[in-house]
Amino acid sequence: MMSSDKHLVDQQKLTLEGEMSKYEGTVQDGRFRLVSGEVVRVTSIQPQEARAPYDMELGDDGSKITIEGDLQGGWIYSARIIQKGS
Repeated sequence: MMSSDKHLVDQQKLTLEGEMSKYEGTVQDGRFRLVSGEVVRVTSIQPQEARAPYDMELGDDGSKITIEGDLQGGWIYSARIIQKGS
C-alpha cells in the first residue's frame, strides 16, 4: 500500500468512527423490533465499555420509536431515543 493510499484509508476510518445510524421500530416485550422484523436489545452504554450491557427502558409495548445508535451483535449500543410515536 502506498503512503497516500494508507492516508486515505485512515481518513475514511476517522470519518466513519462515531457515526450513528437511525432505526425505526416498535417496542415488544421490552425489546426493540426493527421495521425489518429483527428483534434487538437496546443500551445506552458504548460497545467498548468494560461492563455488561443493560437494557434501556423503551416505553409501552406497541409504541413506535426511532433510535439512534450503533447496531452490533443483536444490540444497539450508545442508543438514544430520538422520536416516540403512539
